Amino acid sequence: MVQLKDVITGMRTSDSWTRAPELSSFVNLWRALDQLDAVHNYMAFFRRILLLRMAYQRDRRTETVRDQIQSAQRTRQSSTSGKVESIVLDGLVREIFPHTTEDSEGMNIQQWREKYDPERKKLSNRLFAAKNWRRAVEVFGFGILALIPTAGVFRIQNQRLCETLLNLLKEKGNGYVRDAAALLTPFVQAVYDGRDYVSKIVVEHLNELNLEPMDPSRIVELCNEIPESEQDEN
Repeated sequence: MVQLKDVITGMRTSDSWTRAPELSSFVNLWRALDQLDAVHNYMAFFRRILLLRMAYQRDRRTETVRDQIQSAQRTRQSSTSGKVESIVLDGLVREIFPHTTEDSEGMNIQQWREKYDPERKKLSNRLFAAKNWRRAVEVFGFGILALIPTAGVFRIQNQRLCETLLNLLKEKGNGYVRDAAALLTPFVQAVYDGRDYVSKIVVEHLNELNLEPMDPSRIVELCNEIPESEQDEN
């Protein structure tokens, strides 16, 4: 919950943390570092947003390519072979890394893939992380992107770790995790959609949060949206 508060605070102050006056003051240096920590957590959260967008766009691209191949096969005009996923990856690599198209004349697809294997691996790793976050959203909804801590192993880039974490959340905290994620979903959806207005959450207005394990009901309570009529007072 401490990191969740940082995520929200960082989102609202991400353009101001460097403007702390009199940085020679120890107090202001301390405050600037606190703001930077909040921004760091927000950036980790927003990275999940971007990865999720990447996962959805890649899915749409995969469906388009699959339809094109099936249509060509029905008319016996197909000149494309190989797995759809690999074909999509090749196309994305060429878009993201233009240099991979500049000197590829005369190379077959296998030679091209070997030459640009580093680029393919870099993209594959991000797509793999994107797939994991999409899986988390499928299980718990958009709100889970803000609820899972942003530090350490919680980048959940590893598929086995992702499945282990999701299973643990489903088994040990199914009720309150789903409830908290559901409450946070409008907030995350607004960030995902790039809206100007993002609702305020109870947790961001607490002065201090205990670092000790928190009662599940308290976690759910802190994820509630503050009614618009009360937001000006906060």
